[in-house]
Amino acid sequence: MRVLDSVDYGLQAQLARAITESYVAQVNADRLSVATAVAAGAPRTDIPELAARAALLRLPEEVRTQGLPDDPLKVISYFGPSMGMFFVLFTIGFGARGYFIEQQQGTLDRIAAAPVGRGALLLGKSVSTFVYSLAGLATVTFVSWLAFDASWADPLGVAALSVAMAVCVVCLTALVISLVRTEQQAQGLASIVVFALVLLGGNFVFASGTTPAIRTLALFTPNGWALRGFTDLGTGVRGWDAVGAPLLGIAAFSLLVVAVTALLLRLRRTP
Repeated sequence: MRVLDSVDYGLQAQLARAITESYVAQVNADRLSVATAVAAGAPRTDIPELAARAALLRLPEEVRTQGLPDDPLKVISYFGPSMGMFFVLFTIGFGARGYFIEQQQGTLDRIAAAPVGRGALLLGKSVSTFVYSLAGLATVTFVSWLAFDASWADPLGVAALSVAMAVCVVCLTALVISLVRTEQQAQGLASIVVFALVLLGGNFVFASGTTPAIRTLALFTPNGWALRGFTDLGTGVRGWDAVGAPLLGIAAFSLLVVAVTALLLRLRRTP
């Protein structure tokens, strides 16, 4: 079967070819079914009946709505979570400053003297930082979707990246607290950490529009990995293919920060 098309009707020609290919595939499937039955021992006199039955069959089909991996990335789908992460990273400074303020006011000592102990104090501080960070990032992404038509192929992937970034903020806050001694030092170091991460991670520019060196450096930042995941989700990639590598990258960064923090705290306690 031959399809004759015209350069003036490209879309119609593509539709005609698709319909023709589908029809030919169905005919070939029917022929294969009959040939298989005959090869298995069916008498040739039954070929007309077998052909009639085969004609009633259809190729198995599954219709599933999903984006294409080459869907164009909307600007808001990138810069929505990008700016969300930028502002959420400032939680590092708020949390570290709050710790030293409460230490100066004696609040931490009073809490530590209560039956809850220092473990509960550390857990409470971590949970509050985590919830604040997650709520901030979730709010920005939700507003980007609702008000500015941002789109990502997999909402669960968006949630996973947001949770991973919130955990990473908690780890970075603990690192800053372990490195400094005063509220002013905490604010200064937190600002350095935040701006270093956002500049290297590509929060202000598309990562694809930067140099190869900058794209490589972005892989050493949690926000750079998260933006890579949001980019894949924004272009139609779903599931583990989109967020697998970013989640592993953020987890590796967080574990490294936790290890360094634990080492610093141990050295601080050593006389």
